[in-house]
Amino acid sequence: MLDSDDMDTAKPKAKENQRQIVLFDRDEFYGLTLELVVFNFSLESPIVVSGRRTQEAFMRDFLAGKVQNAVYIFDEYYLTTPEQKALIEQIKDKDPKAVVLCYTVSLPEEIELKESYDRIVLKTSRANQNTLIQALSDILGLEFEMNNSDPELD
Repeated sequence: MLDSDDMDTAKPKAKENQRQIVLFDRDEFYGLTLELVVFNFSLESPIVVSGRRTQEAFMRDFLAGKVQNAVYIFDEYYLTTPEQKALIEQIKDKDPKAVVLCYTVSLPEEIELKESYDRIVLKTSRANQNTLIQALSDILGLEFEMNNSDPELD
């Protein structure tokens, strides 16, 4: 079995000063999915904002400058349209290097705030160019290599 030191060498190394990842989604499943994805990119765990209390805590840190140059991933239905639009505008004003993604099960043409997002990411693995992994690979400049091999069995 791999110990933690072996695991670090088994993963591809992320660049220094890598972007933070922030997910706004009430569904725990997608938070866990993102956690696995960023682990395989060798990034720090994402910040998951899942409701009013975590959003208030996040905004305190954000406004204090503790989160900058981040990738913000919004579930399409995280907030009502006006609330989400205002939050995205506030993020883009305070963090000019922000990249804002819409994470959705909807078709891109059905999304209300299309102009607010830098990219639409589909909650599916069937649209290769619009998956979370592909979007993060493009934005972060990292290659995601799926490897299901077990070092003990190889």
